[in-house]
Amino acid sequence: MLAGPRTQIAAEWEHDLAFIASEGYTLAQACAEEEACRTDEDDTSYGMPEPMIPEKAIADPTYQLPAAITSSFRAASFEWTRDDVEAPSAFRATSFDLLQRAVSRQAALETLFRLKEEGEHEGREGAELSADTRWLRDKLEVWLPRFENPSRTSLSGIFLTELLTAQPAALPTEDGGLAMIDPAAIADRVLRRRVEIANEWIEALGGSAEARAALLRSDLETKLVAMLRGGDAYGEDGGEDLNTNSTG
Repeated sequence: MLAGPRTQIAAEWEHDLAFIASEGYTLAQACAEEEACRTDEDDTSYGMPEPMIPEKAIADPTYQLPAAITSSFRAASFEWTRDDVEAPSAFRATSFDLLQRAVSRQAALETLFRLKEEGEHEGREGAELSADTRWLRDKLEVWLPRFENPSRTSLSGIFLTELLTAQPAALPTEDGGLAMIDPAAIADRVLRRRVEIANEWIEALGGSAEARAALLRSDLETKLVAMLRGGDAYGEDGGEDLNTNSTG
């Protein structure tokens, strides 16, 4: 019967999504402090220095990340291993990392979609995306494959750190001018949508508790009826015919 493991995993996801909902702004506060989210290596994007986690850290799972990036996982896993709570499921750490990536990916995609919509409402042609839209689109062209084929854990935190530590810069426009990007505003929109998505998923998981309970009741009732009839739990004919060897 799978109702037990399903119930445990759903409860774990509800619990872990609560950590994930709050981690974005915790990371933002940490990155606001000097050096908290920075490394010794800088990347250059659009001609502007952009402090972020170096490329090799994304490919190398042994690369030590700033503590701010892994603080959410450490806090959540501390809760899992307390003596007074049920032992976690076998792949809880993997599930936590998956949830982090899924929530960040969805939040960034929805933010990009809304930025495009806002540009259309302002009368821009489809090819004339705003500087903010182009900047986030270029980020996601790099990050979406990483989210779907992770080379290490904590990719969500690295992605958010990249957004949070990016500096304002000017992008060339199609008419030969320049347009400023506002990474802080984009990051804030991604973080706000991230909180909303995590809470929506928590609500959806909570709403499924009744369905899980109904499934469990149905399974128990099936077994009870079968037991009273002296048959198999999943067949009215009692399962295997015990008289097949009878010669009558």
